[in-house]
Amino acid sequence: ALWGFYTPSAQTVMTQHVSPSQQGQLQGALGALMGIASIVAPPLYTNAFAFSIDARNSFANFPILGTPFLIAAALLGCALIAVVRATAPTRS
Repeated sequence: ALWGFYTPSAQTVMTQHVSPSQQGQLQGALGALMGIASIVAPPLYTNAFAFSIDARNSFANFPILGTPFLIAAALLGCALIAVVRATAPTRS
């Protein structure tokens, strides 16, 4: 529920690190990423949920209902690694 607060705060931080002449490029790139995510995410998560509740894919007749959450956690983990690598100070 708190994920909606992320986008404005992240855009604020990003715009502070970009020159005024590149603000449009930044906003365009962010909009493109959000557009791609809004196309990819619904089929990804609905198919993952459908796969997890299918009786043929259950483990000992117990459906794996957390599959979409595990996928989201893995993607956020990848994003965290990318952020840490991108913001780590370079060693000379």
